[in-house]
Amino acid sequence: MDRRPLRLITYGLYIASIGGDSGVSAAVINWLTQASFEPPLLVIALKKGSTINQLFREKRYMTINIVPSGDLDMVKAFFGELKVEDGRVNGYSFRPSERSGGFILDDSVGYIDVEYVDVYEAGDHDIFIARYVGGGLHKEDVKPLVIWDTPWYYGG
Repeated sequence: MDRRPLRLITYGLYIASIGGDSGVSAAVINWLTQASFEPPLLVIALKKGSTINQLFREKRYMTINIVPSGDLDMVKAFFGELKVEDGRVNGYSFRPSERSGGFILDDSVGYIDVEYVDVYEAGDHDIFIARYVGGGLHKEDVKPLVIWDTPWYYGG
């Protein structure tokens, strides 16, 4: 079966974070979309067995940072382990999210805080329904990074 058409679906790139008992966990995610106006709900796919998946189930809140267009370095910085040093996480200034215990990146376009509603366990990613509970914009005139503007793909 030809799966290339699936790579034509538009995806953004986001950095999700959650605070846990052993510190903060983060992941680069891209399967996210709004699915309802009232109440405002999002659908988020998280890799089965990942730390961010487990923490979202346990802590019930997650912060999602919206990566600025063209900022591949921000995404690359969060492909590996997290290092918090001198008020920076992986080299980026941040402030903690009161809801999720994760972080809000100062250089992001903005952020979304979500609350766990339900999960559908299927395939290699679990499909979460999450309620928008807050957020903010840092750069109103900057568009978010989409996967088409990178050398990567995550679909198909």
